[in-house]
Amino acid sequence: MTTIVRNKETGGSFLLLGGGYGAYQSSTPGVVGHKISGGELQMVLVTNAAGEVGWFKSTEVEVISVDGVSPAHALRPQDRHEGL
Repeated sequence: MTTIVRNKETGGSFLLLGGGYGAYQSSTPGVVGHKISGGELQMVLVTNAAGEVGWFKSTEVEVISVDGVSPAHALRPQDRHEGL
């Protein structure tokens, strides 16, 4: 199954290699000794046309196609939900 994603900021297209990976953002010292709270980040693993592998936050990408079919065409009207 081939899934193509697009980076929302740059418009670059990538192949999705996997999803659901969790990374934990650790707390670090902030301004005037305040701590920035940590939290879990949902990450996806992608590759570009050159085969270079990289990570994006799942909120930074959108699915363009799965096996050449857009999500809008793959989902029946009654199965479409605008929000996640």
